[in-house]
Amino acid sequence: EDTMKIEEFERLAKRVRFSARGRETARAVLVDGKRQADVAREYGIPRQYVQVSVRAILRRRRVLGSRKKPPGW
Repeated sequence: EDTMKIEEFERLAKRVRFSARGRETARAVLVDGKRQADVAREYGIPRQYVQVSVRAILRRRRVLGSRKKPPGW
């Protein structure tokens, strides 16, 4: 799932290096549930810019999630 609560977003965003705008656009998509195209239009930036920010957060989520040990380990 590509949505998350604000707490998870903030935790992940601390581990990603991007601009304030990149952070805002990723949050708009991942937390607020807006479409990437709508966010890009709202900020007057290319959709690809929004996509890069969103992917950075989702990639961090995957990396950190893969480090968790399965129950019983």
